[in-house]
Amino acid sequence: MSKKTILVTGDVCIDWNILTNRSSDRNNFWKSEGEWASSKPEGGAAFLLGKIIEETCEGVADTLCRKFKETYLKSNELDHLYTIWNEYDVDKSKNDSNKKKAMRIQQYLGHKPRRSNYPFSMDLEDLKNESDGKNIEIIIIDDKRFGFRGSEKDEKKYIDQDRYWPDFSNSQLIILRMARDLCKGELWQNLITTPEYSNKLITVFTATDLRHAEVRVSRELSWEQTISDVMKALTSKELESTRNCKYVLVSFDAAGVLIWCPKKSTLDVVYTPNLMEGQAQLTIEGHINGHTYCLISALAYYIAEADNPDYENLTTILNNSAFIGIHTMNELYSKGFFMVRKNNNENPLYLSIDSPVNVVKDAVITAFKALKESSTTDKDKKDEAVKAWEKSYSALAKINELSIDKVLSKDFSILDHLLVKVNVKDILEKGIDEAMKGVPVCKFNNLIVIDREEIESLHSIRNIILEYDQKRKNNFSIQPLSLAVFGPPGSGKSFAVKQLAEYLTKSHTLKTEHEKIEFNLSQFSDPKEIIEAFHQVRDAVLSGKLPFVFWDEFDSEFEGKKLGWLKYFLAPMQDGTFQDGQITHPIGSCIFVFAGGTYHTFSDFVNPSKKEDGDKNSKELPENDDKSSKKPDFMSRLKGHLTIKGINKDIRGNHYKIRRAILLRGLLEKHAKTIWTKNFKQPNIHHSVINAFMDIDEYKNGARSMEAIIVMSRLSGEMEFTASALPPNSQLDIHVDGEKFIKLAYGSM
Repeated sequence: MSKKTILVTGDVCIDWNILTNRSSDRNNFWKSEGEWASSKPEGGAAFLLGKIIEETCEGVADTLCRKFKETYLKSNELDHLYTIWNEYDVDKSKNDSNKKKAMRIQQYLGHKPRRSNYPFSMDLEDLKNESDGKNIEIIIIDDKRFGFRGSEKDEKKYIDQDRYWPDFSNSQLIILRMARDLCKGELWQNLITTPEYSNKLITVFTATDLRHAEVRVSRELSWEQTISDVMKALTSKELESTRNCKYVLVSFDAAGVLIWCPKKSTLDVVYTPNLMEGQAQLTIEGHINGHTYCLISALAYYIAEADNPDYENLTTILNNSAFIGIHTMNELYSKGFFMVRKNNNENPLYLSIDSPVNVVKDAVITAFKALKESSTTDKDKKDEAVKAWEKSYSALAKINELSIDKVLSKDFSILDHLLVKVNVKDILEKGIDEAMKGVPVCKFNNLIVIDREEIESLHSIRNIILEYDQKRKNNFSIQPLSLAVFGPPGSGKSFAVKQLAEYLTKSHTLKTEHEKIEFNLSQFSDPKEIIEAFHQVRDAVLSGKLPFVFWDEFDSEFEGKKLGWLKYFLAPMQDGTFQDGQITHPIGSCIFVFAGGTYHTFSDFVNPSKKEDGDKNSKELPENDDKSSKKPDFMSRLKGHLTIKGINKDIRGNHYKIRRAILLRGLLEKHAKTIWTKNFKQPNIHHSVINAFMDIDEYKNGARSMEAIIVMSRLSGEMEFTASALPPNSQLDIHVDGEKFIKLAYGSM
């Protein structure tokens, strides 16, 4: 196989990586004892990308690129970027005294534009002369808005295109890494309006770049919403020129990559089902740049290694490159940069630019070889690099050939798209990770959610809580954060929020220690009891904790009036105070969680007369009572709401069966330990008993009823759960249709 030739060009800059061990704590600003800082300028943008591609593809491709020289520092034509770097634990979640350390970005200081009207081009003429006449396989362009792209309207001058732009016709593929201000400049217009160029153009940018294009792209709600928003943006009038590309790749940091083929009107997505954009590094402190560089390096190496790549159909190569690129991003995050020291007793001299180059090179090559040779790899001889790749690969999934129409529809659901592959018995027997591989699953501690609507609501509540906690830390919040949770009896309303709070604490995302406090308003008989409850909350606040206060059955009657308790919460919700006699007390920062007992959905609470499909228990409230109960005032003080659907039938096909299987597995782990195989991998439960739990029409008290049936069954010391272990019909009738459940359990139906 002959070597291919790759040309890397585009914008260049100087990166000033300032090293320090100074804390970012503002209160420690003037402390200087034992602190140090040092820096060394390095070539950034296309300088860095070229170095990465050259090192990664060494041996399989010849790389022509812009190369940084220290003499360039004297030039007025270079932009300068400044960042502060600090030393962090490789993984802050591990309590290990011998933790490994990595250098990551602590703070972005900003961008200093070039002083000259002209961008740096000292090396470009030589690069163009070197590449002219050669058979270039891939041209890679790094567009950072520093002048290489050209422009029609700007006071500063731009690159002399005829003199410095490469010969785009002399290549098989053009990869354009485009930064903010997407789809602008003469370079872009030249590439997408010339069919000879656009038919081989792959454009790469991040979701963050897309958000700066004045289009709406959600963050951390659900994969379905994010994918839908991205495609709405790419097909919008503002970015319609992307339709002329051969492929468009959108990177979601280390969480996923969207691959759009405009000519086919289809897209593929390689992603982490259990994590959203920005969540892949929750256990990692500091930041790292270079997500798209990892992706482009993986793609360049993959093509360079291919004997005869099919440039007309690169879908498979792009999918595999996305897997390798995401793995490389995770490795770069984990290992960070390293410092160069004169000796072990002195402070660091500078940050080594060779470290990211080597990390990317090693990760890409290891992943490529492992992907190609996965079926023949000797498990006993796997090194750490291969194990890291396999960990990344097993956490990823892909969805192929999604139609644009499906993605843009309101009810788009990856679960529904893959539902034919989901077997509820597999969930019970193999676990959710194995049975639902590729399906977005939201895990908050012991809470597992698979429904798109619930996932979006939980992520939204999560974001609201974190924002509130940050404002509280900065002394911006004094009134409580008020949230409402609805769901049928036994759906797990309070459980959901409690597990979310536990998750945020364990993942170090919630900065403040929290305390759970619960009150059931249906058991209150006097408003004075609410005053006593407020004092208890205030005591927790004064102790320095962030109380999660659950007001169960807040929608119950009081003094014969529906929603009679609402009026007592208006002042505390709005002003953060409560009245005890003649004294007004501040409550302080806390989170009120109002859990409904009468209304099963938020929509039902808002419009009781409009019953939701399948909800037979809606309580209608006359309009006058609605106003006298202060419900409009109460609703205006809510900052978020969540509806938990529970395990009974709903309008979303077999979703309820999946929820039942997930719950049943968890309950069997808790209450029937002896029926499990080693390491709780699989429960020994008869298939007909599984059918009974899955197919019974209704659990009268939701999850509590399923748990009660298991607790009532004779399973102590048993090695298998059979129908004979179930309680009699008369006992089952408390929670289900006992006769039907028994018939299902014995396989009579």
